[in-house]
Amino acid sequence: MPLIIQSNDMVLIPSDYRDPVKQAKSPNRLIAGVHGGRFVVAHPLPAYAPYAAFAWIGEDLCEGVQWAIRHPREVVERISRGQAYIDQHHSAEAVARFWLDVLDSGA
Repeated sequence: MPLIIQSNDMVLIPSDYRDPVKQAKSPNRLIAGVHGGRFVVAHPLPAYAPYAAFAWIGEDLCEGVQWAIRHPREVVERISRGQAYIDQHHSAEAVARFWLDVLDSGA
């Protein structure tokens, strides 16, 4: 886990989400935060939508931090579910399986 993630309790990912150029961001930072066992609070970007059940995604990051403080049990549950999802879909093994399937299919 990167030291920057390890040394924090929460990961905040601000973005100029109304800027069309920023809409093309990848979910890498969100995935890294959840995989690192931290609760992620982020602005709404299209790439983050599939991970919304494992983080707090919204326009007001302060609201997300306040929600996390008020719901510590659910924060832990979301992180746990998110880590399981990431292990299943984004681990080295999952990526290798994906490419083997692609290569085997002749695509």
